[in-house]
Amino acid sequence: MFKIDNGDIPINDRLIYKETMSTALLLIKREMNNRKLVGSSSIYTVLPCLSMEEVPLATCCDYNSTATISRSRTKLPTVMENLNGLAVEYVADVETRRRFNQTTPLRYSNILDLGGNKNKIFFWFKDGYLYVSSPTIKKVSLSAVFEEPILLEKSPCDCETETISCAPVYTQEIKVPSYLLENVKQMVYQKFMSIYFQIPTDKTDDDRNETSR
Repeated sequence: MFKIDNGDIPINDRLIYKETMSTALLLIKREMNNRKLVGSSSIYTVLPCLSMEEVPLATCCDYNSTATISRSRTKLPTVMENLNGLAVEYVADVETRRRFNQTTPLRYSNILDLGGNKNKIFFWFKDGYLYVSSPTIKKVSLSAVFEEPILLEKSPCDCETETISCAPVYTQEIKVPSYLLENVKQMVYQKFMSIYFQIPTDKTDDDRNETSR
């Protein structure tokens, strides 16, 4: 969209990538606030295998119990939140493909106070970790909209040693629906033009210029 010939203009690939991703997330959040894109596979990033470990329920819930639950071994990037909740397509057991029900730590405590529901398995997020109400869940898959790019450093099938880190710029695509792509490009372009390519207005008096010459 524009050529950069001036070395003083600090636009590089990383800055363009960062602005494009933040703009895409902004438009996606607006659409999801209006209950759009919920079923669109183009916005979700899938983590095919996350290793879980058994932890006390008290680790994440203000609930007096000796019960245990499962927690992801690895901290996760921030999941985007909109007016309708977290942008999570699903959390499922890798082995059985059973999908779990989304909740919060407080809601899960209330469920337990009411006697619980033995036929349902719940999941929630707290302090960067994913929790699942069943302690027997060892591996899960997760599909969600994340607020930063991520990269699985190990094979998706290698759950035990899998870690998540920041992804290099060119290794991750930006998740955005095709109908929003042009809007994203134009918004990023206009922002860069307004910040880096403004032409200063010459406010010097013409007569003064002639005298100085």
